[in-house]
Amino acid sequence: MIVNEALINKANIQDLEAVSIRTQTIEAKTAAIEVAIINVAHVSDLTAINANIEKLIAADAIMGQAIIGKANITDLTASVGRIEILESSVGDIETLVNGNLTSNNIQSLILSSDKVTVVNGFIKNAMIENLDVSKINAGDISVNKFRIKSDSGNLLIFDNTIQIKDSTRVRVQIGKDANSDYNMYVWDSSGKLMFDATGLKADGIKNKIIRDDMVSDNANISGNKLNISSVVTSINNGATTLNSSKVLLMVLHKL
Repeated sequence: MIVNEALINKANIQDLEAVSIRTQTIEAKTAAIEVAIINVAHVSDLTAINANIEKLIAADAIMGQAIIGKANITDLTASVGRIEILESSVGDIETLVNGNLTSNNIQSLILSSDKVTVVNGFIKNAMIENLDVSKINAGDISVNKFRIKSDSGNLLIFDNTIQIKDSTRVRVQIGKDANSDYNMYVWDSSGKLMFDATGLKADGIKNKIIRDDMVSDNANISGNKLNISSVVTSINNGATTLNSSKVLLMVLHKL
């Protein structure tokens, strides 16, 4: 039977073959379609072996494995991440375990490490709790920048001056003094100057230590520096008159 056109309100057909079907609503339990071109599809449950999608918008996605060429992600939470190259403006990392670290600029409040090797380091300000001096190689140590003191505080080296003190005052000073002159000073325990660049002072001789062998054979001590009265008194046993019996007179014979 060949029918050019038919208007059918309801039809029960077991097997239908058609070249083209135009319909508003299709209800089917099972549909086997080789190729489907669908503008809009609402699917409750979709199982597909292969899917080529230009744009996918999904509220939730659970994937066993994903190979993605490029991804723009606003918020990412991952248990394990293996990344060959990571470019980031800000990174907040609680613990960093790495083999090699290369950085142009590192700002850190606390750096904890058992062993750090720095080939060439430029440090503006360093706070070091303990420093092994035997491991410091230095050509010059500027005493204008460092004050060298003993544990007791009695020895001080600063600028061009060396000072040695007791518990009360400076006892020895070598180098630049308050007058910007270079000198060496020695004071006794009471603060009296004993020695400076001009020589030994009176307070430098505390005991009767001058002996005959300490006086030069060519001393030529001037008479005005001698206490003549005491010399005469010593010769005459207390008298200040010179007795000829105790003075050798050399008589000059005049022709």
